[in-house]
Amino acid sequence: MTLILTHSEIEPLINMAEVIAAVERGIGGLAVGAATQADRDPISTPGGETLLVPMLAAVDRFGGMKLLADTLGNASAGRPTQQSTIVLVDALTGSCLAILHGAAVTRARTAAASAVATKYLARSQGGSLGLIGVGALAGPHLEALRLVRSIDTVHVWSRTAASAQRFAEQASDRFGVKVEAAASAEDVVRNSDILCTLTPSLEPVVRGRWLTPGMHINAVGTPPRLGFREVDEHAVGRAKVVVDDRRVAALESDELRAAIAAGLLDGDTRLDELSDVIAGKVAGRTDDDQITLYKSLGTGIQDVTTAAVIYAKAIASGVGTMINLRG
Repeated sequence: MTLILTHSEIEPLINMAEVIAAVERGIGGLAVGAATQADRDPISTPGGETLLVPMLAAVDRFGGMKLLADTLGNASAGRPTQQSTIVLVDALTGSCLAILHGAAVTRARTAAASAVATKYLARSQGGSLGLIGVGALAGPHLEALRLVRSIDTVHVWSRTAASAQRFAEQASDRFGVKVEAAASAEDVVRNSDILCTLTPSLEPVVRGRWLTPGMHINAVGTPPRLGFREVDEHAVGRAKVVVDDRRVAALESDELRAAIAAGLLDGDTRLDELSDVIAGKVAGRTDDDQITLYKSLGTGIQDVTTAAVIYAKAIASGVGTMINLRG
């Protein structure tokens, strides 16, 4: 039997602390052979603008794949630009365990991965958090980062001031932390110890000259295609860069490519992966003044570990619909 989980069924099952722990274990497992994932090779649909991105991974007794459809034209039609479905299988028997709507899983695992990167790369004392962009990823990131660092103030900015103010008011009430809407992206950057960029921006919204010693950046918002940049080449050049997958980063991150082209990042240098930092194979932060940057593009291991946690909770609580795919 296969469990079907809808978006509305998944959201109440998400416990961010559990997701962070699972994502950390899965990512770290890549460096020691306890987890595996396939190379990510997107394809464009014939005659259309949709990009199909398969993310395949296995860990513990679970294997699975998320199929992401990235359709830029959906924005003008009021539809989500990114839609995804996750298939989870029993790695021992090959049986299909579950099919999950991907949106809530993706938001949770993305925030969890940023939290794991922050745990290993940010200064230990925490402090202020900056959020550039107040869309669907902003709330989960605030929730997740508060679990790995002590956050006393949150600064937020959006291109629409009213959206930033609304998020600040709602987040203050929900999380019980001081959240302030900033007048500019520069104000957020200069006043943040930890910064998350959460925008699908075509042009950089963060400039390297704004960065302050010791800050950590999670660059999260760009879609899985070239042509998008949240941070400029000078920000990349000033930072120690850690990626979730060096092959994907080299192929899909215009931020890194721009820094290499400008001679600010050595293209011949092997980029450190977060999995190796977790496993202790390479150093994370080396001093309190170092600027660190985690470039997030998302990986299959993040999806599968998160889906496995949600599947187990759904089975335990009797949530979802069982169907016989062989019937």
